[in-house]
Amino acid sequence: MPFPMLTTALLALGGLLSAAEAPPDFLLMALEPPPATRELYAAYAEAGLNTITAAAGPEFDAAAALAAEAGLSVLVVNPAAMEGGAAACAALAEDCPAIAGWLAGTNVTPADADAAAAQLEELTRLDTRRITLAFISTSNGERAATAERLLCTGLNAFGLRAFTLRRDGSEDRGQYFDHLARARELAGKHRARWLGFVQVTETGGFRFASESDLRFQVYSQLAFGARGLAYHRYWLSIPPEAWQADPAAGMRRSMVNPITGERHYTWEKVADVNREVRALWPVLRALQVNDVFFAGEVPPGMRPLPFGAHPIRAITAQSALVSFLRDDDHRDWAFVVNAVHGMQRSAQGSERTLRIQLDPAIQSIMEVERTTGTLKPVSFNRNEMYLTLPGGTGALLLLTPRETDSGAVEARPENAQ
Repeated sequence: MPFPMLTTALLALGGLLSAAEAPPDFLLMALEPPPATRELYAAYAEAGLNTITAAAGPEFDAAAALAAEAGLSVLVVNPAAMEGGAAACAALAEDCPAIAGWLAGTNVTPADADAAAAQLEELTRLDTRRITLAFISTSNGERAATAERLLCTGLNAFGLRAFTLRRDGSEDRGQYFDHLARARELAGKHRARWLGFVQVTETGGFRFASESDLRFQVYSQLAFGARGLAYHRYWLSIPPEAWQADPAAGMRRSMVNPITGERHYTWEKVADVNREVRALWPVLRALQVNDVFFAGEVPPGMRPLPFGAHPIRAITAQSALVSFLRDDDHRDWAFVVNAVHGMQRSAQGSERTLRIQLDPAIQSIMEVERTTGTLKPVSFNRNEMYLTLPGGTGALLLLTPRETDSGAVEARPENAQ
């Protein structure tokens, strides 16, 4: 049965979007994006974001054209609302490379699961190549069951919508890292793309993120294996009189001033960290996370770094995490993150020096420079190195063991017979 006829405007859009770049393999997006204007979409892209959502419906073609002009990929929200239904939307995507896929929901609860699953089944039947993304609510105890159901139905990308930074300055670190561990497990089990959820602006009983808060969320989720990031939230429409009455509150609730377009502190810090993510990703994309451990303050339910079992034998720090990774050439990498952060604390103010004890077999260390993506040598002495990192920030290290006289790589304790 043929697809329903597309509107003339949608067909014209296909010609414009065919020149857009291929969808990114690491999605950088923000939930609640700005209205579709050339200036606002350009500012969104300048924050280092590469993917934007656009609602299906009569205004989709104009929004998608502006997104393509800004170099953004598009995720279609509620494809069934497109004229001609989801089938028409899937047909349009064939001629529009800027359409990266579909967004099935931004806060899917168990009550929404039936409707989301039905939508996913139809989209999967029509197109199995594009991204089908949903963010699962973590406000109840059924997050795993909801995520499992949707991932089995056709979802191939997901995020866990979790707010853990409270307005009083406290946080639930155990819950936060439990979400990350569960997301990593689900992604591996279903071979799905996991997008880290980054709390940025103030909402309900949760605070807006300081610079160290923001960087901590980004780098910890990269270390756990996230293959994309979704920032909450970019835009909040606030009446002018409410903004004038309390401009500080408005700045905490939206990354951009919805009246003047002024870019706030959180916009600047997101842009800064996105530049680093883009520099690191060409290396990270080829690495597989094998394990994650903690040093110093160990969150409830997480594991301390076992002494002597990995290329990094021990870390002395106030609060740090380390993930061990491998590439296709079986080389060992480590992602070390200074996990010190907090309300109204800058990255510089939370800077710490970590003492790292190395396995004696390690001969050389290279670090991926986080602003350029290039490898640079790291000095160490007597199997010990010191690593100074801003609050919430990580370092990606390549750890190379010395070769034996026979040319074989020297065995580490976990590989020794």
